[in-house]
Amino acid sequence: MNKPFASRHSSSTTIRSYDDLVPAGQKTRRVHTRVIDWCNDHRHLVVIFAACLMALGWWWLNRPAPTAQPAKVTAPTSSQSSKTPKKNTDTTPKFATLLPKSKSIESLGGWTRVSPETSDPVFAFKDTLDNTPIIVSQQPLPQSFSGATDEQLTELAKEYNATERLPFSGGLAFVGTSAKGPQSVIATKNGLLILIKSTVKHSDDSWTRYLADLN
Repeated sequence: MNKPFASRHSSSTTIRSYDDLVPAGQKTRRVHTRVIDWCNDHRHLVVIFAACLMALGWWWLNRPAPTAQPAKVTAPTSSQSSKTPKKNTDTTPKFATLLPKSKSIESLGGWTRVSPETSDPVFAFKDTLDNTPIIVSQQPLPQSFSGATDEQLTELAKEYNATERLPFSGGLAFVGTSAKGPQSVIATKNGLLILIKSTVKHSDDSWTRYLADLN
């Protein structure tokens, strides 16, 4: 028995909806059209969202930099404290000193100890000579100077390259002048060893007057 012919329109593929017949490219354009229509219908929401994004971006660019935490200070240990050099607290000579005529130590800014506490005391003050600054330090004559002051002063002056002998009223001095101008003066007077530093060169007359006026 012959089987009936199958229907010419029969197919194994089932059409589920109209969208299945629409090409993919048309589907994409249709989605884009729907998005544009929605944006046009909700334009105020789009504007608000865009404004929020702009505000967020502005804040991000101008946000304050993070504040650095202060460094933690650690108190020194007892071993570290013991290594810290002690500051000289002795500010007044305990020996007789000499000052320029008509000047007090207060007007000169006071005494400053310039020697370590473990050494013999040496004190200094600041003054001016011919309107230029000088520093004058004083200390009692060392024991090695007793009985041979001039000879010991001469040897000490050589160590400072002070070779110009300069006698003055009440004592003896030696002057050393560097090639660039600064001078050093080493002198003895009234049982004191005096050292004067100057940044410029002065005449012998200026030095002799200044040394003679120390009293």
